[in-house]
Amino acid sequence: MSDLFKDLKNSSNLITGHINPDGDALGSALAFKLILDSKGVESDVCFDMKLSLIHISEPTRQAEIS
Repeated sequence: MSDLFKDLKNSSNLITGHINPDGDALGSALAFKLILDSKGVESDVCFDMKLSLIHISEPTRQAEIS
């Protein structure tokens, strides 16, 4: 595996995953970035996320805030 990191040293790397990632996708991407950082490999993490803020004004009513 050390050969892999040696090949990555002189490159810029993007770590990503599926759209609207779950906790596992986010956690594993960030953990991989930490590993690359510890090996001196340049990397960034990027995800395509659609976020919505939910406002709960009554216990039975939810409205999306835009």
